[in-house]
Amino acid sequence: AESVMLSHQFCLALKELEALLKKKGDQVYAGKIAEEYRILRNSINAYAWDGAWYMRALSDVENIGSKNSEGSKIYLNAQTWAVLGDVADAEKLPKILKAVDSMEHDFGFPLNLPPYQKYSPNVGRMSGMLPGLFENGGVYCHATGFKILMDCKVVEITTACNVSLYTPGKIFTVIIQVTWRLGKTDLYIDYVTDSSVFYQ
Repeated sequence: AESVMLSHQFCLALKELEALLKKKGDQVYAGKIAEEYRILRNSINAYAWDGAWYMRALSDVENIGSKNSEGSKIYLNAQTWAVLGDVADAEKLPKILKAVDSMEHDFGFPLNLPPYQKYSPNVGRMSGMLPGLFENGGVYCHATGFKILMDCKVVEITTACNVSLYTPGKIFTVIIQVTWRLGKTDLYIDYVTDSSVFYQ
């Protein structure tokens, strides 16, 4: 199977490499990398777009995360990375955002919906987990983080969240502020404990 999410991530890597090569002054190689990005982006949109969102993985046996899938029909990471990797065009973007918003539950944004109710040999391990737990429809911090970055990139706003962390004997309040404007990302993390503020 081919991972659509990893293909999205490779698109982002190609764009970053192109920018680095341009800064270095290697316009010829930068142009080649830009062409590889264009080819991969076009292939993803031709084969992995499912009409309202991107599938998660493609294979000759079964496409995972399709509206026609017997189990889970949509995967969060395949949508967020399509935006972060600049794979989704202006026509697809509103559909992706609507699809992702439809995944929200009281407990957050699960990795996939609906959870698998029975084991699928084509999907493997995750489909054998209890529905709603771990990779089978559970909520993961990294996937939620990707979703926050996607939101920041799309609407060009600043989003912030406070997280309380407990370590033996101390409670830390972590204030995370992410600003993504015009393609530049700034991440500020303040650790607040005992009236002292430390900047990283």
